[in-house]
Amino acid sequence: MLLHKKAVKPLDILTRMLSLLEQQGKQQKDLAEFLGINRNNITDWKSGKSCPKADKIKKLADYFGVSIEYFLKE
Repeated sequence: MLLHKKAVKPLDILTRMLSLLEQQGKQQKDLAEFLGINRNNITDWKSGKSCPKADKIKKLADYFGVSIEYFLKE
């Protein structure tokens, strides 16, 4: 029998990202530049219109100096 883990909610990823931005005193525009995306993408993430793809989650982890698991944990 296979057990399924609960899926990580995009809101959880966003909450952690915004918390890290505040804790580390970083700005969304700098994050967007690091990720190679438009600031509107981050706005879309925040509004729930879209969510970061796997490659962006990896870059988020690199940017903030945390593990990928930090963003993916329940």
